[in-house]
Amino acid sequence: MRVEPGEHVISLVTAPAAGFRVAEHREIRLVVEPCKRYYIVAERENALLQAWKPVLDYVEDTGGKGCQSSRSRPA
Repeated sequence: MRVEPGEHVISLVTAPAAGFRVAEHREIRLVVEPCKRYYIVAERENALLQAWKPVLDYVEDTGGKGCQSSRSRPA
């Protein structure tokens, strides 16, 4: 999902863990920078538990119109 740069509160939901019927919702506060892609994952301490927390896994440069590509070299 594309969002404007700035601070955002993102609402997330995961599929229920095995043996559970109701999904759990979480929120993560994220300061979004232009030309970046953010990968957020659900981290569970135990695969048998329903509890999880959102974790920012990694961030990558996207390039594209108006962005400096990490592949471009100054002339």
